[in-house]
Amino acid sequence: MYAYALNGEKQFLSVEFNITIAKATYDMSGITFADGSFTYDGQAHSLAIAGNLPYGVSVNYINNAQVNAGEYTVTAKFTGDYTNYNTIDDMTAMLTIDKAMPVYTTPENLTACIEHTLADVTLPAGWTWEDSTLSVGETGEKQFKAIFTPEDTNNYERALVNVTLTVAEHIDGNDDGICDSCGVKFRNIVTVAGGTIEGVTGSTCTVDENDSVTVVVGEAPEGKEFKGWSIDGGETIISAEAAYTFTASEDTVLTAVFADKQSDV
Repeated sequence: MYAYALNGEKQFLSVEFNITIAKATYDMSGITFADGSFTYDGQAHSLAIAGNLPYGVSVNYINNAQVNAGEYTVTAKFTGDYTNYNTIDDMTAMLTIDKAMPVYTTPENLTACIEHTLADVTLPAGWTWEDSTLSVGETGEKQFKAIFTPEDTNNYERALVNVTLTVAEHIDGNDDGICDSCGVKFRNIVTVAGGTIEGVTGSTCTVDENDSVTVVVGEAPEGKEFKGWSIDGGETIISAEAAYTFTASEDTVLTAVFADKQSDV
């Protein structure tokens, strides 16, 4: 209200003003919200702002406190006196939980025979060969890569591990052409009826795959003469040679075929 004189009399003038008080802004310059990385351990992991919040401001987090491996966007939301202060913008940061390495026991005492591949070597549960088509090679100790796959692949990595394998020759203690160690048939059985096997006592022998074997016809029964050799007693004559040499590519039974002598006229 203002006063002034008019014709010697004091006059009064009333004036009104509109005053606007703008909202203040919180000083958040000292607040940071950084990304964070952890390794899975079954516990919850969280991010937090750094710095001292202005008086009257509090923070709440969204999508924080994660347990399982993965990447999570965490939001920091601030609460204050938003009647007199401007709203504080949200802050975001990336929470990363990396997969952990699993605990495992490396397979031991693994053996294989020559002429096999890794596919023939059984590994414990949870283990596979990186390349099961690889040959085990010659005799001796070898190292091949195997993969351990944990039950929880969401939170644990697969492990690639060197595994020792001992490679040995086939063992045929029973002389039946079957390896005592691996159970694989690696030799062929040759049996002869009506004759003998050269260099062998008896009518049966085992030989390495694709070895040469010679069978020799025995004495013909009275009134009979040798006609040739047949397989498994069949009617087809495969050779008329008294001493017949062949390649033993499989189990073979050779029978000397005798027929009645034809009388001379």
